[in-house]
Amino acid sequence: MPVYVDVPIYDTKYYYKIDKWCYNRTESSSGETDDPYWPEFNLSAKERESGRNETYTIYFETKEKKTYSKNVSYDEWKEFNLGEKYHITVVAGIVTEIEP
Repeated sequence: MPVYVDVPIYDTKYYYKIDKWCYNRTESSSGETDDPYWPEFNLSAKERESGRNETYTIYFETKEKKTYSKNVSYDEWKEFNLGEKYHITVVAGIVTEIEP
């Protein structure tokens, strides 16, 4: 039968604090202009920008005042005109076709 002896080990113990980058917020811009733009934002001393990405979303409102949206590419987005009427096909709440 093994016999164990509890022997304390004395060593230096260190405590330290590490600043870790983590996600904080997303800035967005929207409007009724023909030119997309990046939103203006102010960074504090402990913040940094992690990168930029873009999403172009078209919103459609029906005669019944229901609103549908569709994410499109920038080239598709440029082809749409504000206030112009479009015929859309909606399947299960998702816009599947858009016709002028």
